[in-house]
Amino acid sequence: MSKLIADANQVKQAMAKITGLQVPSPPALLLNISNELAKPDPNKKMIIDLINEDIALAGKVLQIVNSPAYGLRNKVKSVDHAVNLLGLPRLKSHVIAGALRYALEKSLPGFEAISEYSHCVGVGAQLIAKQLEDISSEDAYIAGLFHEAGTMMMLQLFPDYKAFYQEQRINIYAFVEQEQQKYDVMHTVIGFMLAFRWKLPEDICNIIYVSHSHITKVDESMQRLLAALHIGISLANDNVLGLVCEQGMECRQMLTDALDMLGINESQYASVTDAFNEQI
Repeated sequence: MSKLIADANQVKQAMAKITGLQVPSPPALLLNISNELAKPDPNKKMIIDLINEDIALAGKVLQIVNSPAYGLRNKVKSVDHAVNLLGLPRLKSHVIAGALRYALEKSLPGFEAISEYSHCVGVGAQLIAKQLEDISSEDAYIAGLFHEAGTMMMLQLFPDYKAFYQEQRINIYAFVEQEQQKYDVMHTVIGFMLAFRWKLPEDICNIIYVSHSHITKVDESMQRLLAALHIGISLANDNVLGLVCEQGMECRQMLTDALDMLGINESQYASVTDAFNEQI
């Protein structure tokens, strides 16, 4: 079982910073679904009925299942079909992810745009995970989808954060250190808090927290999922945002280290890039 790794002092500082901000809370319906899914023998019909009670939640779940990340040939049109396709063990994270994405887009101005970018990161990370047997493709996608969730709160907190973010984002490792020095809080800690509050799996909470860390500086149990996330970030930066990561030494090193960690050669990476561009 995973153990939450966030530094308690950093979390305390972040909580003080976001006091007064509109932080979306999990709706009661989501908690009821989570509680039912946590039972040894969950009632599938009850879970489907609960999801269908909220049209927006049902829509987000279907949107995620039908995303290019899953590459389904036929579109899933009902929650019943989605549940049967995913199975209950995989459903919980998708329900939470769908509800969280909807809540963030609704309550945080501008989050929809960054969630589309993060969706692309998730697709890239999932494509990599599908090449490997020891990384959950669902975890890779959801980690990519929410690794930047704290960024929108930073934009609300600090008027000059947008300029800082655009200027420093290719410095993948130094970014959070500079962020801490300038603002006395890091978006990765806020993102961790948000993911934990919404009861995302602890593995995902931890990956969000270390998303700007060098692979070798995190616990071995997290290194391969983090590597998949870093490749997803590179794919989205280069092919969606057109940032050309070669301009930043840290960004280039992040990709090289991630590919080495997962044993992916240039030819394999080129194939993944083609698949990514086709899906996106």
